[in-house]
Amino acid sequence: MGANMEQVLQQGIAAHNAGNLREAERAYQTILQSQPQHPDANHNLGLIAISADQVAIALPLFKTAIDVNPTIEQFWISYIDALVKANQLKGAKSAIKKAKKSGMNAKKLQALLSPSKGVTTTKAPSQAQLNSLLEHYQAGRFREAEKLAKSISQEFPKHQSSWKVLGAIFGQTGRKSEAVHANEIAVAISPQDSEAHINLGNTLKELGRLDEAEASYKQAIASKPDYAEAHYNLGNTLKELGRLEEAEASYKQAIACKPDYAKAHNDLGVILKELGRIVEFDPISGNVTKTYDKFFEEKQLITIHSYLNCPKWTNQKSNLDDDSSFAMYEVSDLDYFKNDLLDHINSKTDSDFLLERIYFNGQDYGQNGEWHLDNDIGYTHLTYLNIDAVPDWGGETELKEAQGIIKQIAPQYNSSVIFKGSILHRGLSFKYKDTPKRITLAFKLIPKTRVFGEVITT
Repeated sequence: MGANMEQVLQQGIAAHNAGNLREAERAYQTILQSQPQHPDANHNLGLIAISADQVAIALPLFKTAIDVNPTIEQFWISYIDALVKANQLKGAKSAIKKAKKSGMNAKKLQALLSPSKGVTTTKAPSQAQLNSLLEHYQAGRFREAEKLAKSISQEFPKHQSSWKVLGAIFGQTGRKSEAVHANEIAVAISPQDSEAHINLGNTLKELGRLDEAEASYKQAIASKPDYAEAHYNLGNTLKELGRLEEAEASYKQAIACKPDYAKAHNDLGVILKELGRIVEFDPISGNVTKTYDKFFEEKQLITIHSYLNCPKWTNQKSNLDDDSSFAMYEVSDLDYFKNDLLDHINSKTDSDFLLERIYFNGQDYGQNGEWHLDNDIGYTHLTYLNIDAVPDWGGETELKEAQGIIKQIAPQYNSSVIFKGSILHRGLSFKYKDTPKRITLAFKLIPKTRVFGEVITT
């Protein structure tokens, strides 16, 4: 696959993991237009179809993925699971035989033939048995819990709960290989159970089987894209594998799913230090920096983008004592920007700003900004305008609020950041050559009587 298609695939996977299924589907379809047999694009489109209960659409997509690359176990799991969902048990059994010939674990796949995937309709443990099992386990009575779980799993081998509990008990009592086996059965019984994939991944990671752990965490994310713990654990595994930039992306995704995830914030800081970017995510406070989601209204965005249809980019000298410059499109004299949009900023931020300057800022690949200050008494308001930007692209704004502490603001579409012009800052370009120009709309503002609801005293 060409480098460009690989980039599109990674963008699709990032959108998929973030729960943006429409954007992910668009990326996968783009790949199939030029490479109709692409296995990953077909498989991932099938997963999207399954999430919408469109099994009939998913089946041929999974089948294509298998035909092209029959060595990927997840392709077989998805395909057989879809056949069972469609009540095509004969086809599922035939697929298991073919998977075995391709080197897959037939016993693991056989568990998929249970129509209920772990909640057996005619034979299942009683609720009293399950409650007792849970009580023993939660109270730390592992011997009793193990005995009951084994009894349940022997009588009801297709019921997932006992296998999950056995996996947890084996793991906590040091029997890691047995834990892997129990967790593999739990995953086979219910391949869409993201927690089961997490449990298996954790055990594999503890055994040092990092590549397999990575695959399990990715399967958990495929089943539940907003699963913060799965992204976090994947980040830890990638870190141990030495793939620090990928670990960084996973930690950022964990934080996007769960903004108060303290461990992810901390480990992201560690990774960034190892990468030579000393970054800590301290809370935004006081009248220094504030961020906003969905800053402008839809009709305002339409008007803003209309000015970007034929932008008048000029090469603007920076205010640094060097030869650095950036692409700039000045709009300070346009009434809509200096009146309507300035009024919106003042209303949204509960401030009373006067206008110093307005312009679009454009950065192409490789044009990272230099650290600089703006106005000692003013504020800078930035809004990010790349509709298709995904976290993997990078392009953050970095703020050095204190010595050795840098805050990163991700360029999420129509999010804004406003900060004092006396803060050192810079804009990073997108990380990939084929990404578009990174565009922000910058307002340079002077406070008049009020900032963020606080009256200015002189």
